[in-house]
Amino acid sequence: MEQLRKAVARLIDGQTTLQALIDRENRDPRRGIGHENLLTQIQLDEHSHRLIAQQNLSLESVIATGKVIYLKSTANLSTGGTATDVTEDVHPEVKYAAERIARLVGLDIIGIDLLAETLTVPLEEQSAAVVEVNAGPGFRMHLSPTHGTGRDVGHHVIEMLFPDKEDTGRIPIVAVTGTNGKTTTVRLISHLLRQAGGCVGTACTGAIEIDNHVIMRGDYSGPQAAVTVLREPTVEYAVLEVARGGIMRRGLGFDECQVGVLLNIESDHLGENDIHTLDELARCKTVVIDAVHQEGTAVLNADDPRVLASREWARGKVIYFSLDSDSEPVREHVQDHGVAFTVHDECIVMRQGNVEASIISVGDTPITFEGHARFNVANALAASAAAYALGLSIADIQLGLQTFHPTPGQNPGRTNFIDAGDIKVLIDYGHNVPALKALSELVSRIPAQRRISVASAPGNRRDEDLYALGAQLASMHDIVLLCETAPRGRPVGETVGLLRAGAESESGTCRVEVIMDERHAVDRAFDEAREGDLLVLLIEDIESATERLRGRRFLPDTPTADSDAGGRT
Repeated sequence: MEQLRKAVARLIDGQTTLQALIDRENRDPRRGIGHENLLTQIQLDEHSHRLIAQQNLSLESVIATGKVIYLKSTANLSTGGTATDVTEDVHPEVKYAAERIARLVGLDIIGIDLLAETLTVPLEEQSAAVVEVNAGPGFRMHLSPTHGTGRDVGHHVIEMLFPDKEDTGRIPIVAVTGTNGKTTTVRLISHLLRQAGGCVGTACTGAIEIDNHVIMRGDYSGPQAAVTVLREPTVEYAVLEVARGGIMRRGLGFDECQVGVLLNIESDHLGENDIHTLDELARCKTVVIDAVHQEGTAVLNADDPRVLASREWARGKVIYFSLDSDSEPVREHVQDHGVAFTVHDECIVMRQGNVEASIISVGDTPITFEGHARFNVANALAASAAAYALGLSIADIQLGLQTFHPTPGQNPGRTNFIDAGDIKVLIDYGHNVPALKALSELVSRIPAQRRISVASAPGNRRDEDLYALGAQLASMHDIVLLCETAPRGRPVGETVGLLRAGAESESGTCRVEVIMDERHAVDRAFDEAREGDLLVLLIEDIESATERLRGRRFLPDTPTADSDAGGRT
């Protein structure tokens, strides 16, 4: 519309008569008689003369600059009108309304004449009406619009009439990588797809699942897990966690993916596989978005400078996600009609061009803990973007976000909050400093007399990383019980010794104890806990901990919220 106003402003110079302006416009080489060209000549008929007279004008009137003159009561190409393509500014709810009309009428090819104030907001929020449904719509306005991008609609019609019979056997693959949040994002994407009716194969740090059935338990974030999922004949979507170690040792396990998600680049595993800097780690993880199919989508965290810089490696379309709705990269991307998922007025929204589609309130998204777990808000944005790239509707995404809960049943070991009466328990797998810093905001917001943590760390981290992790643990808690679960090449006791040294270096009143065995450390935490305390269990054996919660009557004998149907434990 703005382009059209500028064109009119250039045309009307305040010195030319209406007839001369019409003659000048008809000299446009794109205009012809009837449908012979892209546009049609403006022909003045009796109705046109009546409209001109109603505006107190004649063909000899000199038209003032900026004035709008009506020559027709319709805006059809066949009467001399112009066309502006606004495809990328159509609100998803308007698109859905048009698709529904087509289904109700029962036509495969349909033209819908819609009168509306704007297409950037849902129809129910404005004055709008359908005035005509056409079984034989014209294509020329779409092929070569006067303003905007041309759309080859004829190609899509031919594809519908004569579909390509070749079946390559490929299914859409979503590959998720980054330092933190991979497992939660993978599980949430899988949940969104299942809720929309898809049969999903999932591989992540925790298990391989086929259509919500666990077939293998363990750390399956490498290429062999991808092979296992992709061999399953019933799978319609594969959602795969991709870890740095698997990439460096054996690659991806697939040649290309439909959607690649890069969540963040943080300090973890540095010093392994000749990766010593964050920039080197970023280049390793960009392998995932470099493997996106040319017609696929890369989902990138616009809040992370290294992820943002990795766009040069991304193939296919790009969707940004960001917690900052005023982020300059996001604004520029959206203005260029790119898609972005962000938070506006504490709602998760999708933006593109002039469209902002509200999906769900952050407070109604269970894994965000009413917005206090900002890291899970970011994971929800990333999952929404991936689902949208696969064709899920805004309504599908809303339902999925609304029914995915931070329970041991739906997201085991990832920010599971259990209100056990006298005490509260938070179970998570934060094993690096950035993850714990993100978690600390949530921990500090949960009311508690004391905060007691059980924690460990894999031994294949640098000394300085383990020391910093211990200091971070002490800064968040009143009591820290340290154990050792995976020395990974270090002498027994060395890893926990570095954690303890870091924790004791933190000034404050935190009490630090070493209890080597994780089960004994968890039991010690239960024994230590008093009414009003919060236990933060950063552990590996989730099932054992939840069973002991039940054994101590902190939990009911039968879980009530472990299914995808929702509910909190």
